[in-house]
Amino acid sequence: MKPLNEFLYYRLEKFFGRVLIANQGERARETPGVRQLRDGRMGSSTDGGERYCIDCPFCGQRGSLRIDLRQRLYIHHLWGVPDPAGGSRWGLIHCFKNDCEHREDFDNIGTLRKLIYAEIDNPTRAKLPIGQGAPPPSEPLPPPPSYSLTQLLAGHPALQYLLGRGFDPGHLSHWYGVSFCVKAPPNIATAGGRIIIPVFQVGQLRGWQARLIGEHPSAPKYYTAPGMKKSQALYGYDYAVCSPVVTIVEGVTSVWRLGAGAVALFGHYASARQIELLLSLPARKFLIAFDGRTLHSDGSTKSDTLESAAKLYHAIRAAGREVAIIRLPDGTQPDGLGAVNQFWPLAEAQAAEQGVDG
Repeated sequence: MKPLNEFLYYRLEKFFGRVLIANQGERARETPGVRQLRDGRMGSSTDGGERYCIDCPFCGQRGSLRIDLRQRLYIHHLWGVPDPAGGSRWGLIHCFKNDCEHREDFDNIGTLRKLIYAEIDNPTRAKLPIGQGAPPPSEPLPPPPSYSLTQLLAGHPALQYLLGRGFDPGHLSHWYGVSFCVKAPPNIATAGGRIIIPVFQVGQLRGWQARLIGEHPSAPKYYTAPGMKKSQALYGYDYAVCSPVVTIVEGVTSVWRLGAGAVALFGHYASARQIELLLSLPARKFLIAFDGRTLHSDGSTKSDTLESAAKLYHAIRAAGREVAIIRLPDGTQPDGLGAVNQFWPLAEAQAAEQGVDG
């Protein structure tokens, strides 16, 4: 049986060797909005669930990653997975060695978090990939109160919409923290009645978007959190840190479709900061797969898209990485092509033609 959180399991195995699994296959039972978070917000209460047991790196010396061969540090399978209520679940970790003084020290947990989710090649460098002189992350408004997709009744419009597009609501809720807002506060009222998509980067909430259920000619498909700078974020970044090949797409639903290793720019233009984030990933190869368009709903044309793709292509090539531009048929997106199993054959064939294999 595969671990419930394969990403976390294999990252732990990479750095700590043997990983034991407790309660294998058991999914957590959650009650949203009942646990006080450190910043005052209310997060989800978690009961039960699969856990990964490793040699505790905290016992004996504060702040070190010395291995204590007791297999006593238990890490919940939801550790680091976005909480639909707005939390980060970093507290779902515990050492059962009674004299481990620092087992719940948030500095130590932060060091482990950066090792697992951010630092790939050099565990001693616990820094975020922010370049010299880069602006600090923006502070968007927090997401509105919402319900996990797993709490919605069968037949709910949000579930019907996602299922109709071939997405598994349980998967989106578990891996991406996707939820549904019934009614939002007046200052972000547009988010009400929409699917809430949090944007996490290096385990931190960088903003969110609210997706309209279906299409409406007079309403925007996406409402972006006030204060969020889309040009400073990459959707799917945290799940791409272990992928040898990264696929760069425009929208979040294409990330859902393609899975770990796909990141979205929130459009077809890559900012300097987004390029910096892309190059902070250890991937050997990149595929640029923007939407196929003649005239897009945002007013952009095919030539606009190709120009943006070319600029991104040259930036990645200049950094010594392999990269290919995947040209999609007009009117198609990675999301839609992936739903009918046409994206990867197309992408692999075009990448091979450009000398980028695998």
